[in-house]
Amino acid sequence: MFWDRVSGFYDLFGKIYNGKVNREMCRTVAKEIKAEDRVLECACGTGLITAAVAGKCGKLVATDYSEGMLKQTRKKAGKRYLNKYRLICDVNGDLLVDTVELARGKSLQEVGLAMHVQEKAAGCLP
Repeated sequence: MFWDRVSGFYDLFGKIYNGKVNREMCRTVAKEIKAEDRVLECACGTGLITAAVAGKCGKLVATDYSEGMLKQTRKKAGKRYLNKYRLICDVNGDLLVDTVELARGKSLQEVGLAMHVQEKAAGCLP
């Protein structure tokens, strides 16, 4: 899979081309997270947001369909937060179905928080 092959050096391009934006996005997202929040992050990639919020939220589920990307996420999020987060990889492409199942019974606010904050940080929302 393409994303597995590029996962080891994906962040290098992010730092070169989007470093300032990525740092600001992480700060903005982290400010919105409270200790009691349960965060569901879809398509977490190498864990840029995951690492920024893992120490702040109550629980975190990060999903991606690339095991290579999740390997990088594990490195970033670190062992000290293992009790707080769960990483899910679905190589068969059923990630959306799994994510919907995880979200069942949760409020839209809980499920949508990470996406909303990311869009706001990127300037997509007022």
